[in-house]
Amino acid sequence: MDPTKSYELDNEGNAKVKPVIGWSIGLAYASVVLLQIEYLPEDMSEGSKALLFSLSPQVCLDISEELTKQARLLLQNPLPPGKSPN
Repeated sequence: MDPTKSYELDNEGNAKVKPVIGWSIGLAYASVVLLQIEYLPEDMSEGSKALLFSLSPQVCLDISEELTKQARLLLQNPLPPGKSPN
């Protein structure tokens, strides 16, 4: 995580974290991958929402590599509930 980035904050000043509940991936045009991320908003009575991202092939490879690396770390060394590695 980049600590220099600004995040959407809650009333207590903490970064808002939205649980991802689904995704879809498709191709668009000749060189773009579309990634739709479905998440639950704070007010779950609204139902799920989605964001659509346009990614280059290289960004897809970079993201998949980093996600795989982080997932393997967690699978090899699970963190106790409520603990952050940072």
